[in-house]
Amino acid sequence: MPGVPSSRACDACRKQRKKCDQQRPACSRCARLQVACVGAGKQRFKFAENRTIDRLESHTPSTNPSPCRSPEAAALVVPASPSNRLTLVTSAFLSTLRVTDIRYDPTAYGEFLTEIPRRLGANAALDASVHAFSVGFPQIYSHEKSPEVVESYFRALAALRTSLDRPSEASSINTLCAIYMMIICQAWMGDCMLTGHGELLSQILRTIACKKWDDEFDHQLLVTLCIPVILESIGNPKIQVQPWLDQLVNRHDQAIPMKSMRLSQLAKIQQFLNDPYAHEADIRIAYQHSGFDLHKIREVIIPRITKTDYPVKTRSRFQAFHSVLLAYAVILNNILRRCFEPYNLILAAEGEALVGDIIALAEDGAQYRPLGSSGMPISLMAAWALAKGTDRQTRLEELLTEYKSDFPAASWRQVSQYLERRMNYDPKTAALKDLRPVADACPTM
Repeated sequence: MPGVPSSRACDACRKQRKKCDQQRPACSRCARLQVACVGAGKQRFKFAENRTIDRLESHTPSTNPSPCRSPEAAALVVPASPSNRLTLVTSAFLSTLRVTDIRYDPTAYGEFLTEIPRRLGANAALDASVHAFSVGFPQIYSHEKSPEVVESYFRALAALRTSLDRPSEASSINTLCAIYMMIICQAWMGDCMLTGHGELLSQILRTIACKKWDDEFDHQLLVTLCIPVILESIGNPKIQVQPWLDQLVNRHDQAIPMKSMRLSQLAKIQQFLNDPYAHEADIRIAYQHSGFDLHKIREVIIPRITKTDYPVKTRSRFQAFHSVLLAYAVILNNILRRCFEPYNLILAAEGEALVGDIIALAEDGAQYRPLGSSGMPISLMAAWALAKGTDRQTRLEELLTEYKSDFPAASWRQVSQYLERRMNYDPKTAALKDLRPVADACPTM
């Protein structure tokens, strides 16, 4: 029966079903056999002995500390017996969600992940992608790919393709959730097989944007999926985010007081970069709004959240928010200087200040690496593109190298170089060609 106390015998005696006298530091049987005596006298509960979770955590080398887990979350664990594949997958995923260490908190990818276990069992692609997520999660801190990680990843890819080939499942919420989970796993694996997912997502989201999404899980997932589409649209002219994106994110944007951080506003970056001369007035207004919002952050929000009694998780999430706004302002500053006011000393000084703010934020955010500061690489890459040829470029490269060590497979240097070319693109003198998506190398995608 799950939840009842088990014996206090050591692990060796329990495994052989032998009586243990629970002596310290070694029981009589272990001392006689000269084997390690582990766990003697330790109170256990049957629900805590989950073999799936043990198998998941076994991929982590003993030399690396595992992320701490919340004891009160133990009630979420699915009992190990009776079990089938679904309960094993659910149990492993719940174990992953129990991580409370801000550096490895999986809810950095979205708080709605906690609702996924309720949806398992109805969609094979979602089940397989959740399994791949759970099995692959330890490699974030171990940086090791076991055969089981690779096998579960490609099995999930096959299941996802099957769901996408079925009209009844292709645009379902569960399949979209499976796509999102695989985008995350792709970043961990360093695999390019999902390259171009922005086009696929934009096509699916366009077909369902007109529906009414009242369920909170559905709404949060759809809004989150818009982010990789926006990022990839920067370099992929085939992706058109308007007008369907406004329909999906309207409710989300209404709740955000800072206009610069509304997704519908961030999505305009594609238009601004493609044809800045046709959107000069909008670019100037957007840059002005970003300045107002950044001033409010510096003068009001940062002093408030830096208090010692403020939750660490809130500070970490705010840094991700702040880094995106800084990246947005850097791109707008670059467009204005390059296309309209190349000799404006005020704009140049503001650009240097933005780069300095990004460096300071990245240095402070390093304490939350890797997942707690997963939004920083975007702003570092934008700042690198703006600061090329200056003294600060070296420091930005050092920070990018430091952050990249968390995701060895990421090609952030190449993306930075691409972003520099993209930001320096001038439609009056060049053609938009062979631009690779920014999102492909981003770990939060």
